[in-house]
Amino acid sequence: MNLKWYNLKDKALETLAQTYPSHGFVIDKQEAKSLFHRVRFVTDSEMKLIEELGNLARHPLHGNPKMEKLETPSTGIRQTEEDDDTENQKQPQWKKY
Repeated sequence: MNLKWYNLKDKALETLAQTYPSHGFVIDKQEAKSLFHRVRFVTDSEMKLIEELGNLARHPLHGNPKMEKLETPSTGIRQTEEDDDTENQKQPQWKKY
């Protein structure tokens, strides 16, 4: 993941792998800032999506379920994750199939 986003600070990977008891171990924002260059709170639209997804947001399904973006209220455009034209899209919601 760091090869794509370049967000880990020096020695952060070693700290994460060697000092935390599990992948699900929760850290606060201050500690996250000590490990990552960019840390932020979720936006209102992200929080709404997390709440709508419920447990699925915290515990994704195993395997590779098909995901599809639902229609957005402002444009009515429907897209699948393979589509590249997201220029006019707002924060999409996802539907599992």
